[in-house]
Amino acid sequence: MKIDIVIPWVDGADPTLQRERQLFQEKKGKGFASRTQLNGQYRYRDSGLLKYLFRSIDHFAPWVNKIFLVTNDQWPEWLDYSNDKLVKIRHKDYIPEKWLPTFSSNPILLNLHRISGLSDQFILFNDDMLINKPVKPEDFFVNPDIVRDLAIYSVIPADDPFSHLLLNNTMMINKYFSKTSLIKQAPFKVFNFKYGKALVRSFLTLPWHAIPGFFNPHTPQPYLKKTFEKVWSLEGEKLSETSAHRFRDPSDLTDWVFRYWQIQSNEFQPRSKHFCQMNAEKDTRIRVFSKENGGLSDARNFGISVARGTWVSFVDSDDYVDTDYIEYLYTILINNNATMAICSHRTVYSSGKIQVNSYKGSPSIDSHTAIERMLYDDQIDTSAWAKLYPIQFFKNISFPKGRLFEDIATTYKTFLAANTIAVGSDAKYNYLFRDDSIVNKTFSLKKLDLIFMTRLMTEEVEKVYPDLHQPCKRRMLYAYISTLNQMNGVTDHQNIRSQIIANVKELRKPILSDHKAPARDKAAIMLIWVSYPLYAKVWRWYLKIKKGEEIRD
Repeated sequence: MKIDIVIPWVDGADPTLQRERQLFQEKKGKGFASRTQLNGQYRYRDSGLLKYLFRSIDHFAPWVNKIFLVTNDQWPEWLDYSNDKLVKIRHKDYIPEKWLPTFSSNPILLNLHRISGLSDQFILFNDDMLINKPVKPEDFFVNPDIVRDLAIYSVIPADDPFSHLLLNNTMMINKYFSKTSLIKQAPFKVFNFKYGKALVRSFLTLPWHAIPGFFNPHTPQPYLKKTFEKVWSLEGEKLSETSAHRFRDPSDLTDWVFRYWQIQSNEFQPRSKHFCQMNAEKDTRIRVFSKENGGLSDARNFGISVARGTWVSFVDSDDYVDTDYIEYLYTILINNNATMAICSHRTVYSSGKIQVNSYKGSPSIDSHTAIERMLYDDQIDTSAWAKLYPIQFFKNISFPKGRLFEDIATTYKTFLAANTIAVGSDAKYNYLFRDDSIVNKTFSLKKLDLIFMTRLMTEEVEKVYPDLHQPCKRRMLYAYISTLNQMNGVTDHQNIRSQIIANVKELRKPILSDHKAPARDKAAIMLIWVSYPLYAKVWRWYLKIKKGEEIRD
């Protein structure tokens, strides 16, 4: 049995790709969902792990027949293309020309069976996956007709735009299969102890007559090429509709429909839910935990509570870091004999624009300087990420559970606890600006946490450093203006908006006379002083320019 590996890859930073994608986005018109989670810039990011993935396959899975690298004619310079196992595949080599160019992973994956020379059994790897211990063919295929997988039913979440696609997959599966048919045919494949606690998901779906959805682990996925061919023969029209979409669309199907088909066709044997965690058990540096969703603060506090190292850093789930992120932070910390370290970062917008936020100044600063620059938004920010902390800091510091803007109530405390802070000018952290993130989506009264958290911070800072009274005023101004920006276009809460505008106007004189206050703050104050509606319109223009979007209003 020959087993191939398929790796789709895109270099989202490629200027040619960005220009072409922008061109087709503009053709879609104003209603195009390029700012949503379905087509955001982070969908095109390069995790930086591709070279390590190739190395790990070579080292831990030497039995692999061929490795098919699928790209839009983008080829990493460092890759050895003379290797007999490597096969270069361009989109135009297997996707019908009428569906090209495509900027969606769905047409790329739904048509994999068309790749010439691809074996009947293959494993789909994402470019953010690695193998860190030896694996065997039997970890993915029992025989040429049976894959290893998890038959775990699960309700589709209703808080994620991607769930539209999962629902489309599940509706197609329900058209041909019933949940009870698999349970009757292979009950111990559905209710298998290898699934561990995840079995609860399947039990909770029993009241549903139809299949409500599937549990989808982020792991290398074994596929049978005949499954693709079978589903295409039955649902070619629907699959063609998805393949014709240049960008992800809520009506799309994904390659998981083939996975679900293999499960419901009983062409699988149960795999442990901890298949990817087995390597964690062999590598003590990797530990995997499961807990109920309690929000970002709760997750961070939990992570801190089980951490065993001397140092800790935070990476938000949507963001990504350079491969030498920790090494860089630790190096500047040691070189400057510092207590903690900060690196610069990049802001990645959905339009493809990338803004590099580089620090300029002394590589080693004290607590007072760090807090003052943070209050002025002077290349040091309140984010918990892009920093390396001693774990002991968090014996007395925790993130406020149930609050938004939790970093504002926490990061300054680490500055107060530090004697010396190392700051690097190299950007090693990549922050993805999402319009539909918790902080950026539609205004709610929870957004007033920004003002509340900022007030707590400034009051405590002034107790320690009374001379920072003026910078604290500037930070309060930022909280007021930022909250107004969150309310832009909202017709409710007029009394709250009026009070915030009054607070901004009260700070006009002290901020305008402060030579350290950012020019944008002074411009905002003057516009609000003249006319809030005028400011609101200028703000919308400024935000579009900042994100690299076209101004249409």
